[in-house]
Amino acid sequence: MKPMTNMTNTMIQAMRKMMNQRIRRAISTLTANRRAGAFFTPHELRTFLAWLLTVTMVLNSAVPVAARPNPTTPAGANSLLPVQAPPVEAAVIRHAPQLNSGRINGSARQLTGETVIFNGGMVITGSLFVPGTPQLVRNGTQTFGGTLTGTGSAQPTGYQVTLNSGITLGNLVTRTDPTALPSVAAPPAPVGTRSVSLNAPGQSIGDPATLRNLTLNSGVGQVAVPPGTYGNFTVNSGSGFVFGVANSAQPTVYNLTNLTLNSSLPLRIVGPVILT
Repeated sequence: MKPMTNMTNTMIQAMRKMMNQRIRRAISTLTANRRAGAFFTPHELRTFLAWLLTVTMVLNSAVPVAARPNPTTPAGANSLLPVQAPPVEAAVIRHAPQLNSGRINGSARQLTGETVIFNGGMVITGSLFVPGTPQLVRNGTQTFGGTLTGTGSAQPTGYQVTLNSGITLGNLVTRTDPTALPSVAAPPAPVGTRSVSLNAPGQSIGDPATLRNLTLNSGVGQVAVPPGTYGNFTVNSGSGFVFGVANSAQPTVYNLTNLTLNSSLPLRIVGPVILT
C-alpha cells in the first residue's frame, strides 16, 4: 500500500491533468466562437468560471498548512504563519528585585523563592520564571497573560508574587527549577581619580582613563560610556547611560563599584556587554 502522502499527490496530479485538458478544450471553443463573431453564451461562461474555481480550490488544498497565509496578519507584513520562538531571557536574578516603573524586553528568571512586587508601570514583555509555588496576589487592573505551571519542583512555597495596578506581565511561570549562576569575581578597583557631574546636554566626561565617579543630573540626556573600570555611577531623571558598542561581535567589559538608576531610569545596552 502506498503511503497516504504519495496517494494524495498522485490524485492531485491526475485531477490537475484532467482539468487542464478540459479547460484547454473550453478555451479553444470560446476562442473559435469569438473569432467567428459569436458572443459567449451564458452557459459557456459559467462552465469556464466553474472549472477555474475548481482549479483554484485544488491548488490551495495542495499548499502545505505551514505555508498558507495567516488571515489575521496585517497587509504588508510577512503573511506566513511563523514558528513562535520563546521570548529572550533578558535577565537572570538570584534575589527578588524591586520592580518599579521599569521595562524588560523579554523574560526574567528569579532563582530564589522570595516575595517580588510589581508596582505601577512596570513592564515585562515576556514571562517571569520563579521557583516552586508562590501565592499570586493581584491588586487592581493589570495587563497579565496568566499563570503557567512548569515541570520543576513544587517547593519552595510561602512567598508571594504581587501584581499591582497598571503593570504588564506576559506570564507568571511557576515551578521553574533554578539554574546555577557562574562564579563572578569581584570587580577590580578603579584607577581613575576624577569625579565628574554632568548638568547639561553635550557636556563631556573627559578622558575615560582617568574617570572614577560619574553623575548625570536631570535633563542631561543619553551619555555613551566607553568600556572600562569605574567607581560609582549615578543617573537622575531625563538622563541615561549607554553601554556597549553597536554591531560588535565581542562583548565589551564594564566594571563598576556601584550603579544607581534613580526614577526607574533605563540602562541602554546597544551591544553585547559584560557588567560586573
